Amino acid sequence: MNEKSCPSCGLENAATQVYCIHCGGTLNNLPSGSANAQLPNSVAIAARRVRVDGERPSKEGRSFFSQIWGLITYVILVGLGVIIVLMLMAPLDIPLESQPIANAPSVVERVFLSSRYNPAVASQLLINTFLTSSSHLAWKPPVDFIPAPEWQDARVLLGNNSVTYSFSLLIFNYPLHFSETFRLSGTTRAWKLVPVSGTIGLITIKETFLLPILSFLASASTTPLEGKLKILENADTLEIRYGNVVFTTH
Repeated sequence: MNEKSCPSCGLENAATQVYCIHCGGTLNNLPSGSANAQLPNSVAIAARRVRVDGERPSKEGRSFFSQIWGLITYVILVGLGVIIVLMLMAPLDIPLESQPIANAPSVVERVFLSSRYNPAVASQLLINTFLTSSSHLAWKPPVDFIPAPEWQDARVLLGNNSVTYSFSLLIFNYPLHFSETFRLSGTTRAWKLVPVSGTIGLITIKETFLLPILSFLASASTTPLEGKLKILENADTLEIRYGNVVFTTH
């Protein structure tokens, strides 16, 4: 039987040996079985393991471009994770008015009726109480496989010729907080609210990306203010001040 020398210590080993019996080093020319002489199981398994280890690509052999691509992929995944976390976080809470108005829907109706004769004032307190006390229709997703979110709350914040409308939806048992900020534009009987910015959680959405997102939400959502907003669009005069909406209708 042929023998082979260990490349590490030079000891002669039997041809069927995979590791040197003296130093344990890996021997060259791995043995293989034949029809006349089948290798023992332990030798065959050891030889196969050495072959596999030799064929496995080394991490040190990765190219520069593959390392760069791995880094880019890692950064993208981390960025997406941060965005998702920020979307699920609640924005800075604005305290609600402490004294809600009793029977707000009836008060709103009287305010709109009086606007035909004199300038009417709808306060931020009245609007928010109206939103809280009014029932909200179910949000119907435009795509069937999207589960229907549960409406939680809504409020407005009135500024100088601007209004911020905030609302929350419960999706997959996680609350998502949205807001839309509009700027008042237009003239008599042709008023409109122009989208300026928006937020999802703590993520700010600029005007460029605001339209497709808000259009998606508006296609399936309804609010108690929709009918009143239609009236305000055709108002004779309309002014949004800090904390109040002043208007006259015909």
